[in-house]
Amino acid sequence: MLFGIATAVLYIVFAFIPTTYTTLLVAVFILTGSSLFVIAAQNGLAAMIGQRHAMSGQVSALWNFFLVMPSVAAFLFGGMLSELLEHSEANRAAQMVFLVGAAIMAAVACFGRWGSDLLFEPRAARPPTSGPTKELKRLMQHRPIYSALLIWLLWNFAPGTLTPLQYFLQNDLGGGDVLWGQWNAIFTASFAPAFVGFGLLCRRLPLKTLLWWGTMAAIPQMVPLLLIHSPEGALVAAVPIGLMGGLATAAYTDLLIRSSPPGLEGTAMMASSSVYFISTRFGDVLGAHIYDFGGFVSCVSVTVFVYVLILPATLLVPKYLIATRDL
Repeated sequence: MLFGIATAVLYIVFAFIPTTYTTLLVAVFILTGSSLFVIAAQNGLAAMIGQRHAMSGQVSALWNFFLVMPSVAAFLFGGMLSELLEHSEANRAAQMVFLVGAAIMAAVACFGRWGSDLLFEPRAARPPTSGPTKELKRLMQHRPIYSALLIWLLWNFAPGTLTPLQYFLQNDLGGGDVLWGQWNAIFTASFAPAFVGFGLLCRRLPLKTLLWWGTMAAIPQMVPLLLIHSPEGALVAAVPIGLMGGLATAAYTDLLIRSSPPGLEGTAMMASSSVYFISTRFGDVLGAHIYDFGGFVSCVSVTVFVYVLILPATLLVPKYLIATRDL
């Protein structure tokens, strides 16, 4: 609730500041930091529920499934809004985007205020509070979180996605902003069936098996893009690419939930959010450089290599953590 309100206010402030490259850079930096607190609270709440009821896999599947819907809407709306505002005055375009963001974050704050008390009730088995220093030490000494974060880092370090992929779709295939939004929407929506499948399988199979299956399916995830030669083909390829990544995403989220120390779920999930942004952005920068020198084929090759590294990383996960299935 606190950072929902704070982020909404920040969006409004930036909506009425003259738009320059510097102000946009500052806005992205500050808004991302403020939003991360909201994301950490949401993810921490999901992790707490998953651990409390021994249903981390089902929570992972449900959580990721419901993230798909607003993401698809955002990609479709974002692509259309980009083209609509492309020839508009910069201040007006930025103001509209920031005000939309403010409205969304205000809605999040309202849920924190009027949401179900059952969601926010204290965890019964939560260790007694012992101060920030001791809690930080407890987190640092919780070994399972390290292997989970390493896998999460490798999974999101994908030089063949984001900017290189946008270059490929728009420069090489001749697509526009709408195509980029449509591709991301189809790609994201295609994760949903895999999330549903994971939600069913996690009650029948241990997480160890699902981690292996998910990683093996995810390794060649970006390869279908090398077989297409038209914007229409790219939209078709987005479907299998999304399906191949869905099981892995749900399995890795399940692992993060299981790896979170009791009482520090929000802190652990904040760490995973930080790893996500660091890994994604550094992978994006590297991918842009690789695209400049070696083209999109090189970007995909590096991505496949990074995903292969997830296999030995799974061997570092404590066996007891992934030996069971959901209740």
